Amino acid sequence: MSLVTDGIRRIFEDIFTIEVGEEDGFFDLGGDSLAGETLLAGIERDFGVSLPLSILLETSTPRALADAIMSRKKEAQPKILYTVSDTGSGTPLICIHGSTGTAAFSRKLRDVLPDRPIYAVRVLGLLPGEVPLISVPEMARSYIREIRQVRPSGPYHIFGQCMTAQVAYEVAQQLSAEGDRVKTVTLGDPFRLKRRSRLRRLYYWLAGQRAISTARRLPQLTGKERKQKVLRPARLAAIKTYETRPYSGRMLIVAASNNVDELLHPERGYPALVPHLETIIVKGKHRDVFTRMDPSSPGKLARAISSFLARHD
Repeated sequence: MSLVTDGIRRIFEDIFTIEVGEEDGFFDLGGDSLAGETLLAGIERDFGVSLPLSILLETSTPRALADAIMSRKKEAQPKILYTVSDTGSGTPLICIHGSTGTAAFSRKLRDVLPDRPIYAVRVLGLLPGEVPLISVPEMARSYIREIRQVRPSGPYHIFGQCMTAQVAYEVAQQLSAEGDRVKTVTLGDPFRLKRRSRLRRLYYWLAGQRAISTARRLPQLTGKERKQKVLRPARLAAIKTYETRPYSGRMLIVAASNNVDELLHPERGYPALVPHLETIIVKGKHRDVFTRMDPSSPGKLARAISSFLARHD
């Protein structure tokens, strides 16, 4: 049984409150139009695909609906989640992209974490023809839909880094709010938290709207021009309009020593929001946090992630 099929089967079971198989028909189970709307709303929530109610007339089993979902996703959505490693039995690690949008760092983590599956999420808008998202909560919702394609339910470990670490933070927030278990969140030298005025947030939001307009008007943009006109303003719009909320789960921050005063301030930084917070300070600047990922001689970030995940797996 595929993960998507199993996810749909669970939605069936929530609706009918009985055990459901992958070949059990919606109408054979007693489904009606109201239950159908509930089913399709659950599919859209968990898989990001909107299906018409009429599809149940021909496609009414969990397996058939899974095939319909996968077919539509291949046609309509770009691929933003990649399997970095599918080996090992540990809780999977979900790596959210950094400022470059590529999550390339996840490949280095594969070498020092060989015992667990690792998935990487890149930013939407990176490739020609894609339109970026300009809201951290919206980005998180989009990424969670992709995560559920490979892992329909938790537990999860989440990793984020640099300027866009707050996207990983929001992914963990939303997963937890939906009832999934997030075992840990690790942030690699995130940017400091800062509250901005409504006027300042409006400024960045308008810049993000222009980035969306540019992406639609000039879908062929690539390279530096795309980064400057689409990716950078969209990223700034998302991060600088985001209001960070308290998080009750376990978190580790590995930070450069020149970045800790505001980042870890007891009233203005992450300690004020995250009661179960651990910190490791790496002497130096931002780039020093991400050095030495050789499995035979791992740096502080690699050792920290490996130890933190092992203690809470």
